[in-house]
Amino acid sequence: MLPSTFPSLASPRGSLSHLLPPALLGASDCADRRRSAESVERGIMEVELTGEQMALRFFELRLLRCTLPLVQLSDSAVINGVPDQKNAAASGQLHTLDVLISNMVSLIESGKYVEALASSDVSLSVFELDANSFYGNDVESADHFYAGLVEHVDLFFKSKSSIDDALYRAFLVMTIAVAALLAFVQCNVTGPIEALPPCPLPLRVLQSLEWENWARNQIMSAGSDLLGKFTNLQYLVFAKMLLTRTKDFLFGETVESPFGIRTISWWLARINLIQQKIMDEHSSSLFDSLQVLFKETLDLFGTKEKVRSYWGAKYIHEEEASTMTAMLYLEAGIMEQTYSRLDKCRLHFRSAELESGLELAVTGVLGMRTMHQEEAKAQLVLVTNSNSALIDSQGLSQDSSDQLVQSNGHDTLQVHQSKMLEVSDVLMTPKLVACGNSKVKGGQNGSKSLKPIQQAVVLAQCLLIEKSTRNDEMQRWDMAPYIEAIDLQEYSPFIIRCFCDILRIRWESTRSRTKERALLMMEELQPVKKFD
Repeated sequence: MLPSTFPSLASPRGSLSHLLPPALLGASDCADRRRSAESVERGIMEVELTGEQMALRFFELRLLRCTLPLVQLSDSAVINGVPDQKNAAASGQLHTLDVLISNMVSLIESGKYVEALASSDVSLSVFELDANSFYGNDVESADHFYAGLVEHVDLFFKSKSSIDDALYRAFLVMTIAVAALLAFVQCNVTGPIEALPPCPLPLRVLQSLEWENWARNQIMSAGSDLLGKFTNLQYLVFAKMLLTRTKDFLFGETVESPFGIRTISWWLARINLIQQKIMDEHSSSLFDSLQVLFKETLDLFGTKEKVRSYWGAKYIHEEEASTMTAMLYLEAGIMEQTYSRLDKCRLHFRSAELESGLELAVTGVLGMRTMHQEEAKAQLVLVTNSNSALIDSQGLSQDSSDQLVQSNGHDTLQVHQSKMLEVSDVLMTPKLVACGNSKVKGGQNGSKSLKPIQQAVVLAQCLLIEKSTRNDEMQRWDMAPYIEAIDLQEYSPFIIRCFCDILRIRWESTRSRTKERALLMMEELQPVKKFD
């Protein structure tokens, strides 16, 4: 999500340029890609999808859902959102790779990324790995091994028998790449922290130190050293190799077809963005690639109508389509923020607000910020106008969906935050005493929470403030209303909660009265626990 967040990994000039297809960029190439995306978009609704194509498109949706906040739908919506694959199988409409892809996607949905990569069927079908082969602990062995993988992927693609077969083969390779990418994110960002095999594929290597150095050099070939210490870099290199090769194959084979796997640009943009995030300096080659990839993705999925037209209104709910579009704008905004392009970042974040059904504004309301404070003073608070009807149970907004995002200090804070209050007399969120003609009694059980995507939109504003203002005490107070808005939520996804805690730690560690609480919060920050 927000904390960021995907051969040579940089350009054809890298040390593995002989392994890659032509560069992603180039004026004529970019123009061709844009024209192709536009023609595909026009043709999507004009052509009837076969059973194989519809099944593949639903797999594509399931894979993307693994990175989106869960949207609660009615039972009827869930039932309507699943293609009848049993009937399709009985009628012989499913592809021969359907079972293998289904198993891979199911493992990814369960968070079993290593198990998905270790599948013997995948190793044999795509890479033709020899389980008895040994490789030495040197850069040459690593380079030779990954060069061989690219060659086997090319042969796997060339074995296609039809357009549908080509798409299934491409999607299987993309699924392998996504599993490797999510495994990298798990071991470096979210957890659970567990030892991953040194190589993404089942392989016997005497030692892996030099192989990891080889992967580090591939990432650094984009023009910068790494920002810090990261593990399992081979997974990121492997994912980008596969997706880059697959994307060029798709554009080479199915450029005029409306059935192409259109989310591949989004996945490749995520890989490039993660690569940029782990680098110490900006990379011009990654920037150029990200501009092209996000442009392609926004052209195809920039509105909920485009999202629903791609998957069909029967298979994707309107709320889920809005969530998907809002997430895309958030990621595009984070990309622009990374390169200090603040005007475009602001536009993307504004689009994410609208798509998620939010309008944000900061205003002043009387309240108390400490437990023993007697005289109310003006406090900055966040006001939202949401299409989700976030109405306070005390009638704060009876004729509209305006909600004053506030708290009474104790009631809505989570358990670990309640413990924090004992360390300092400064409330984690201000206790408001009045709002216009209404007495504010925030944090009641009847008040509804912001949806996960809306919480992400709220916290994204902190990234924009951090980049557009001077790094001083006033900057942290400008962020405070957004941080406090998340702290009062009844439920926040794990990664949103962690990001919010990190922002609060940075803020409170600079204030003498809250420094101890910040240190305690920092000690309690930990990755997600191991899956059952």
